[in-house]
Amino acid sequence: MAALRILDLPAQSVRDHPDTVDALVEGRLDVALVREALTPASCAAALATLEGAGKRLEGVPIFPESSPNRDVRLLGTMIAPTELSPRGPELGAYRDAARGFEALCAELFTESPGFAARVAALLSALAAGRDASVPRFEDGALYTAATLRRMPPGSGAPPHRDNNPSGPVYAGLRALCDLNPQLSYYIPLGVPRLGGELQLGTPAFASGVELLAPRAGDLILFPGSRFEHQVLRVDAAPTRTTIGGFCALSADHRALHFWS
Repeated sequence: MAALRILDLPAQSVRDHPDTVDALVEGRLDVALVREALTPASCAAALATLEGAGKRLEGVPIFPESSPNRDVRLLGTMIAPTELSPRGPELGAYRDAARGFEALCAELFTESPGFAARVAALLSALAAGRDASVPRFEDGALYTAATLRRMPPGSGAPPHRDNNPSGPVYAGLRALCDLNPQLSYYIPLGVPRLGGELQLGTPAFASGVELLAPRAGDLILFPGSRFEHQVLRVDAAPTRTTIGGFCALSADHRALHFWS
């Protein structure tokens, strides 16, 4: 059985690895880890804005009160189902939230070129120069580029695969994208001192599971629809804060789309 295949590279070198997305899609690579995709200063500034905003940017729960993860909070409206919303969001609510999250990103990430443009540039370089963009609805309105998740000590995320493209919002994406596989991406903004690692587990790995602990600002990209994964319990402050979502090649494989 093979070990987890990881490409670990600095953000300055993404153009030297144009085959990365294709390798992830085709199963020749398991994880891409891009170091300092966002600068430490940008991450610290975004966290300071979040902390300073108090309840205005507190987010909403995605786990029921009976769950050990009840204190996890989501900012933005995620396209995927949650335990509190098993069908995913309704189309109108998602579209409204997408506009709001775009404004939130502008507030959190003030450095040029902005969060979505930065992610698009990195993904494009890793996808052989394909255009990388947030998809649009038929009327031109944008999907949301990402959502933001906060996991305080005592919380985590249970084992799951990101392979549930159902619900009203996913209908358009199924026509725009080849979702086999759907890739997952995220960037930590704040990392706890203990716990909160991403655990990938599949019988194909020699060790059974692999733990990944990207640093603040690192971008991690992996086929989340293919690999079962979870976030281990956060055991110490600060709160584990990440921003990210999903991505996939377009239906004709000529472009790349990312969303949440």
